[in-house]
Amino acid sequence: MARKRPERAQWFELAEAASVGIEMAVAVAIGHFGGIWLEKNVTHWAPYTRWIGVGVGLGAAIMAIVRTAQTFQRKLAMEEAAKAAEVEAAKAEAEDLTGAPAKPRQGAARPPTAADKGDRGDA
Repeated sequence: MARKRPERAQWFELAEAASVGIEMAVAVAIGHFGGIWLEKNVTHWAPYTRWIGVGVGLGAAIMAIVRTAQTFQRKLAMEEAAKAAEVEAAKAEAEDLTGAPAKPRQGAARPPTAADKGDRGDA
């Protein structure tokens, strides 16, 4: 059986998200200075190689943003699924204790009726 990964502290998750800005700056800087180095030592294509390097750095920065966004989307989806499972378990427990289906909460949505659909039946 696979072992479950321990929960991370909230500050650790926030630090992970905050590090994306640093990662973006470093990626663009490495692309820029790598482009300058290639321009001087290899290609000698005066601003074009530098711009290609900056483009590669921007691409790496965008990849960092996407990766972090996907990580947090997965985390939020798992939290929402856990909350939904808790609610379903609570409903099932309420049904087991009373023998009747759980009552809907006050203000819960009701199924649409013929009057809601505009069908008055007097056509």
